[in-house]
Amino acid sequence: MHTYSRSAAIMLAALCLSADRAAACVLCEQGACPLHAHVVIGGGEDVPLLASEFDPGVPAFQVSARWTSTATQPSFSGGTGAIGSPAIITWGVVPDGTPVFAGTYGNDPSNLIATFDGLYPSGGLPSDPLIDRPWMQLYKQVFDRWSELGGVSFVYEPNNTTSGISTVTGTLGVNSDIRIAGHLIDGEVPGVPSIVAINYFPNNADQVLDTANVLFYGNTELNSLRFRNTVGHEIGHALGFNHVEDRAEYGILMEPRITIGFDGPQFDDILALHRNYGDRLEKSGGNDTAATATQAGVISPGGSWQIGTSAGSAVVTPDQSDFISIDNLSDVDYYEFSVAQAMLVDVRLTPVGPSYGIDAASGDPLFVTSHLADLSLELLANSQTVGFANLRGYGFAETISGLQALPGVIYHAVARGVSGQVQMYRLEISAVPEPASALLMALGLAAFARCRRWRGACA
Repeated sequence: MHTYSRSAAIMLAALCLSADRAAACVLCEQGACPLHAHVVIGGGEDVPLLASEFDPGVPAFQVSARWTSTATQPSFSGGTGAIGSPAIITWGVVPDGTPVFAGTYGNDPSNLIATFDGLYPSGGLPSDPLIDRPWMQLYKQVFDRWSELGGVSFVYEPNNTTSGISTVTGTLGVNSDIRIAGHLIDGEVPGVPSIVAINYFPNNADQVLDTANVLFYGNTELNSLRFRNTVGHEIGHALGFNHVEDRAEYGILMEPRITIGFDGPQFDDILALHRNYGDRLEKSGGNDTAATATQAGVISPGGSWQIGTSAGSAVVTPDQSDFISIDNLSDVDYYEFSVAQAMLVDVRLTPVGPSYGIDAASGDPLFVTSHLADLSLELLANSQTVGFANLRGYGFAETISGLQALPGVIYHAVARGVSGQVQMYRLEISAVPEPASALLMALGLAAFARCRRWRGACA
């Protein structure tokens, strides 16, 4: 069992609230903050945002750690694998009365359940399952949203002991990986910056809310968006993400400020998620081989299929979830398709992503997310290479055009990264009519139009 040592230099991330601009702090035991810590005190910048350990030179999505062992994927069975591999992480709420050690922010026991039951009354009985309570459904909504956007799978664990926060690791049926508690941290004074939550980093990524911030957490505007974006931000820390600044053009959930200008993780946050845990197709064995390929189905004449359609804007809405990427050099994505009849097929692989400003104080140029990595495209027919494209470099589409596809043949479009950074992409497979077929189709349409014009109908 891993125990929390009060003398160890354990890093916490704290999101702070003020009336005009939220402040943020990275708190470190013994005052020893790592280089990638971003500190804002009272709205003024004290420490510049630096590149993370995992992505040197990248000013945007700040990935500094990841889960290597969880209750479902313990270290003795291999853990979660390398960066870019999917992870299953359990979450749950500790019983009231559980000790909470938060250094200089008090050692009162948790009163999260009683506080939020008061803020979001359910009308049920105390014996009702915790997960059925309104505020727990809000929590579940936030965890589920992170899960649908990438290779992490958050699973609710109903059991938790009263062992102190950040003193135990997750064990199925005993304690969740992320244990959630709450108590008084520094209270709520209108117009005065105050801490609303703190969160540890993996592999002990427990979360503590300041339950004295009742006006803030009890605000139900936009389906309690302040509460949801706050805990969503803290979950980002639990996934290993640091703070990041933009130029306030669009907004990023991992910015060191609270906002209701958007709902949930935004494009930059999803990039961090994919870099750390891969895209959603990496789950359940992934699509890294022909045998586990993502199924694109049967392409009909004039038909098409595509994936990765949500990655065009920095602003991400709650109904968007189609984000696909190559997360590093070792990642490869297979897509299997066949054709209904003999036809010409085009396959196009396009790196996608918006451009936005990062770190307003430094004046850095735009961060162009469509130019993060060079991609290659290969086309296989019954496991034999029939096309390959890697000519155009960063930010440009690779295309294999005019393949004469035949029914009864299994085709695979294969996307790879030529460089080691994460890159969102869109893949399109489309059937192109052969010249003769296209001419016959055009003549048929013209004849139909004349028939409709002069006779009113066609026999």
